Amino acid sequence: MDPTFTHWTAVYRSAGEDEPTATTADFSEMGAGDPVDARAAKAHFRTVLGHGTELLELYPFDNPDEALETWRATNALEVAGL
Repeated sequence: MDPTFTHWTAVYRSAGEDEPTATTADFSEMGAGDPVDARAAKAHFRTVLGHGTELLELYPFDNPDEALETWRATNALEVAGL
């Protein structure tokens, strides 16, 4: 069974944009209010962000700045353009 969380933050890149951004969803305020796994969170963000948006990563916390820092640190070569 996959771990579930009430907050997920997506790091994504909108079509035509160079820099990624992040947004958080609080699943305790949606639907049944239950925590969700990464698969459900990914499906939610793909629907909300729309076509042409590249979902780069999901993190199980509610801080978009921390998510961007984490993504940049783990993808340093991509961020550097290499």
